[in-house]
Order: sequence, then structure tokens, then C-alpha cells
Amino acid sequence: MTQYKYGLKSKHELFKSDIKYHGVFSINYRLVIPGVIAFYAETSTVQQNLPRKAVVFFKNIILNSGGAYDATTGKFTAPNNGIYFFSWTIATAAGNWFSTEIVLNDKIFGRNHVNGKSSSPNYESGSATAIIKVERDDKVWIRVYDEKGYAYAEWSSFSGFQL
Repeated sequence: MTQYKYGLKSKHELFKSDIKYHGVFSINYRLVIPGVIAFYAETSTVQQNLPRKAVVFFKNIILNSGGAYDATTGKFTAPNNGIYFFSWTIATAAGNWFSTEIVLNDKIFGRNHVNGKSSSPNYESGSATAIIKVERDDKVWIRVYDEKGYAYAEWSSFSGFQL
């Protein structure tokens, strides 16, 4: 029988985890690929009227190889020194907006503004990317830049991986 790192039974293994957040259980499936640091998570609820600098929570984890993204804090904690690629998409409903920024230990590395306040009745979305040199145990997250906005549930996402 082949032996894999970290006690896994196969090269790729699907884990189920239950996360309790504010008294509500969210069931998440995480694909874990040993040695690969990568995550992808979506918002599970509407994010609206948040104060400036509030963390945007992407609680629906689709992929969390290496386990570095924490849905309860909304933050990615680097397990290794290196260069990381991050991307986030925010969708807003017609008549609303949402402004965010990506931060590394409270230092801003990029911003994203989605404006649905135009005369169009359509939902709007905007994406941004950042390539950041990160040290082990540094934290990276998306936070609110301009208070009050509206981010549509399940259409907004945050992802990253080590290059």
C-alpha cells in the first residue's frame, strides 16, 4: 500500500468539516492536495452595511489545500514564506456598491470597487488581483474600504495560492 504524507489515504483526499460561526453550522468540503497551498471560498450570506475596515467573510470553502484559509476569521495565514497570488470578486445588486481592499497584516496591497448605482438594472461585479511577498504566519484578508455597501451572497469570492 502506498504511503502518503500527513496520514492521507490517497494523493488527493476530500475532507468534510463542520464550522460553527455565530451559532450556525456551515458544512464545508475541502479538497486537500499535500504540498499545495491554495484556497477558494465564497460568501455564504449577504455582506452589507459593514463598517470601514471590517473583514469580509467568505465562509463557504470550496478548496482549502494546506488549510491556510480560516472561514471563522476570514483570513489566510501563510504556512510558508513565498510569493502568493490572490484574487477576489465582489458582486453587488443593482442600486448598490461595495468597496474592498486586500491587506497583509493591515498594509493595503490593492482595492476593488463595484458600482451598481448606475442606471442599469443589472447586477455588477468587479475583480482584483494581488501578487504579494508573504512571510510565514503573515495574514492576508479582504476588508471593507468604504462603509455601507452591499455584497451579494454566493457571487463573491476570495482565492489564493503560493507560486
